[in-house]
Amino acid sequence: MFFYNGKDKLPKEQTLKLSDAFIVPQEEPFSEVTVKLINIQNGVAESLPVIKKCDILKQYCDFIEIIYRLQITENAESKEAKAKLLEKAVREAIKKNILPDYLKRKCTEVINMFLDPYNYELDLEVQKEEAFEDGMEKGLSAGANKKAIEDAMILIRDFNVSPEIAAQKMNAPLDKVLELAETIKK
Repeated sequence: MFFYNGKDKLPKEQTLKLSDAFIVPQEEPFSEVTVKLINIQNGVAESLPVIKKCDILKQYCDFIEIIYRLQITENAESKEAKAKLLEKAVREAIKKNILPDYLKRKCTEVINMFLDPYNYELDLEVQKEEAFEDGMEKGLSAGANKKAIEDAMILIRDFNVSPEIAAQKMNAPLDKVLELAETIKK
């Protein structure tokens, strides 16, 4: 099952078959994939049980309705005008507590998703870049943490500072400093 809230006029419900998209039609395909399309345009979503049970999906529908309303009232032709319209939609959604955490974190990605058609290769590149950035951030954090612990150990060993004070002064995790300080005593 998937939900449709695009601009094309579609029936309220529809069953789609993968075999209908085959270049060479087949009487009876070897296997078949079918999905149920549910059209949630124009407030229809509110009446669906799944929307009533899934607040995130309801908020998503509300966000899309904000975008469509703004598109109707503000004729945005250029890419810049469309981007401003989408920024306005994001701000309005956040103000109305619609997907606030997600939209605050992913505002740029959301706007870009609506501005540009989906590109699988670009999506993979972005995911790789985000994973690399996350890895770098974790690595730098771990390196800084390791250096702080090493510096705390120098204070303990060379200047006879207590582990608690050394950890505090070097902004190192106390549990790790205490653990290593025990090895110095032995």
